[in-house]
Amino acid sequence: MLGRSRTQILALGLGLLAGATLFACSQDGGSKAGAEAGAAGGPAAPSMMQSSHPSTLGGGSPSGSEAVTWTVPSGWIEQTPSSQMRRAQYSIPATGGGEAGECVVFYFGPGQGGDVQGNIARWASQFSTPDGGTPAPRTDERKAGSVTMTRVDVAGTYHPSAMTMGGGPAPAPQPGYAMFGLIIPGPDANWFVRCTGPEKTMQHHSAAFDSLITSVRIGG
Repeated sequence: MLGRSRTQILALGLGLLAGATLFACSQDGGSKAGAEAGAAGGPAAPSMMQSSHPSTLGGGSPSGSEAVTWTVPSGWIEQTPSSQMRRAQYSIPATGGGEAGECVVFYFGPGQGGDVQGNIARWASQFSTPDGGTPAPRTDERKAGSVTMTRVDVAGTYHPSAMTMGGGPAPAPQPGYAMFGLIIPGPDANWFVRCTGPEKTMQHHSAAFDSLITSVRIGG
């Protein structure tokens, strides 16, 4: 009887010890699981991120590809841009049974595209005079709010490059062509409007191009 009592007491003691051990383990495991859940799924402290966009004209003004807006002249036909560098592309209706012209708006990204004088010289170099020289471009300053834009006019034999035509082989020289250009200082880079076509077509649409210039808005 005494041996049986000792056995029962020993078994009870072992049972209590095992229960205590299991309870301690469950508490420890629960604490670790809770800590891990808090680290992985709990709300993180808010962080302050500095915008990667350069500063714009005026607080809250849009930048990048939304920084410049304009109104398309009546009759010009909107087309799908043929390359990523082209932000917009239009067909200019032909005049007097001739060929249509093309107008393209370029934006190359923040800080890209070059300066005003360099682009004027490059545009002029795409034309030639009858004696093989480079025609002198005509320039005219225009205003969009407080920003000074530059209109550029060049005429002669046009020598478009493959890049100018949106890829593929460059076409043959095109005599009797004209170009209307506009350089717009956007918030983070210059924008470029370049319209080319037969001189008769372009002169017919000169007032329409002026209306586009007048409609330009910079920075929203």
